[in-house]
Amino acid sequence: MIEAILGTYRYYLTYTGIKLPLTLLNELEPDQMGNRITYFRGYYDGQGRLTGLQKIVYGEVEMEHRYQYDESGTLRRAEITDIEGEVTVLECWSLTQKAMLWAVEPCNQQTWSAASRRTRRHSRLC
Repeated sequence: MIEAILGTYRYYLTYTGIKLPLTLLNELEPDQMGNRITYFRGYYDGQGRLTGLQKIVYGEVEMEHRYQYDESGTLRRAEITDIEGEVTVLECWSLTQKAMLWAVEPCNQQTWSAASRRTRRHSRLC
């Protein structure tokens, strides 16, 4: 979780679903954050799309998602960093209605080894 996520952010209590991008639920006002131990921070671009989220526990980032969209607003890339710093990259293409998943491990290990991270890359036809 090296670079800051760009965009405006809002606070949430939780999320729902397993499909990406995740759906954040129960927006919290900034004045409700004083005694909160666990919450989610969602980042939005100028078009209102969720570009990233962070799960915050005791003031530390435990999980982070970063999303990239194409010109039509379809999700094309998701980068998920877990509490151990392991990064999983999902890339989506619209070629057919069938979904396929590939896993290549490690992906570009030299790039990620500088940050002491393990990387997994998954590609999906969406």
